[in-house]
Amino acid sequence: MNAVLLMFFCLGNILGPLTFRTQDEPDYIPAKIALVATISVAIVSTLVLRGYYSWENGRREKRSTLDAQGLNSEFLDLTDRENEHFRYKL
Repeated sequence: MNAVLLMFFCLGNILGPLTFRTQDEPDYIPAKIALVATISVAIVSTLVLRGYYSWENGRREKRSTLDAQGLNSEFLDLTDRENEHFRYKL
């Protein structure tokens, strides 16, 4: 996930300055529209992800029957999907 984030960060650094064209000055309306659109997509994506994490935490709480205190699941090399005792921090 870090690699994907870094790729999009680099892509934004490459494409961002290209939206501010000299023929659009002094208002740069197309660049401002692009900024508002990308920030809006980021906000919606964040809210959707938070909703999914909340839903997943609730689902795991309902399915959880074992006491997680006695388990050393952090050393089992499990992903967040494989480890049923993992809870997303909100």
